Amino acid sequence: MIIWLNGAFGVGKTSVALGLQNKISNSFVFNPEDIGACIRNSMPSEMYQDDYQDYDIWREFCYKQLKYIENSFNGTIIVPMTITNQLYIDKIIGKLFSDSIAVKHYILTADKSIILARLSTRGVTDTEWPALQIDRCLAAFGGSIKGTEISTNNKSLNEIINEIIEQSQVLL
Repeated sequence: MIIWLNGAFGVGKTSVALGLQNKISNSFVFNPEDIGACIRNSMPSEMYQDDYQDYDIWREFCYKQLKYIENSFNGTIIVPMTITNQLYIDKIIGKLFSDSIAVKHYILTADKSIILARLSTRGVTDTEWPALQIDRCLAAFGGSIKGTEISTNNKSLNEIINEIIEQSQVLL
């Protein structure tokens, strides 16, 4: 099974992913950002795009790598990754679904003020890239992007983790 954690930058995807990994035996955190960095580091700067998700090869590699791991690993794969483009979701999560791979797609939500406060604890100001993406993310997750929404407002990390474990019916 794949547990995909989507949501705005700063909503807590990575913290939740690491917490899930600590609670779910035989689990693995797959970070698609590592793939993006590898792709960008493996090409001339003239070929750079603003967002590595815009590279077809990134989407294809993430899909193929997740499919490979799912077919070869008897455990839970946890993916903390913001994707707001429905086409890109279709190219990764949609293809996994069509391959009969169980993907639980969660959208972690929070009020903008809470997300900004969480980002500030990391030293991110409201004029930096992650904070500037919040409105775009909230609009996408409030509209076209579908998944099981989990509000992280006024919840502890442990409460969020337990909710995902319960909804996913994953064995600890």
